Amino acid sequence: MKDITIDDICEVYTHRRPGFVGKHRSYSILMPLVEFEDGLHFLFELRSSKLDRQPGEVCFPGGAIEDGETPMQAAIRETMEELGIERKDITIINKADSLQSHANILLYSYIGLIKIDDMHISEDEVDEIFTVPLSFFMNNEPDIEQASVIQKVSDDFPYEKIKFPKGYKWAKAKNDIPIYEYEDKIIWGLTGRLVHDFVEVMKGERP
Repeated sequence: MKDITIDDICEVYTHRRPGFVGKHRSYSILMPLVEFEDGLHFLFELRSSKLDRQPGEVCFPGGAIEDGETPMQAAIRETMEELGIERKDITIINKADSLQSHANILLYSYIGLIKIDDMHISEDEVDEIFTVPLSFFMNNEPDIEQASVIQKVSDDFPYEKIKFPKGYKWAKAKNDIPIYEYEDKIIWGLTGRLVHDFVEVMKGERP
């Protein structure tokens, strides 16, 4: 391979869209707002008990980003499929914060206003839907638990190659797990983290 020049680097990187280092599974969700007489509500789904992954958990509509899709297109498509609404029923407000989990999941999120007058939920993916007033989240702090993420390498990791003795202190991390209890529903996990982030943004506690 020929030596790389600064012109080569400029040609590749000038128009390249930055990504994330490492292998990730990319997903995108919509945090759907519904307007009722008593104010704005978040709409949540209860995942179908027939699903292989995370059956029965509370989530926002969303799913994997398909080839050729932008994250926003994926969030809109998944919302239309899962809730059985049309594109005209969805108004995107803006992109919200993204979340990278320890399980190599990269999650994009969007805030949007939806109309549910003519909704037909996908029974293959959703057992039920419910809404929670935004005022509940703004006025009630979640129970916040913590999960430790510890790097574990194989016993035959080649410490000699990196010129470190065995017993190298690998970095650890802690993740907050907000848990909201609303009536008989529990909102937690990645969904709870996104809701908690939204609350902090709205309260001016995050830039």
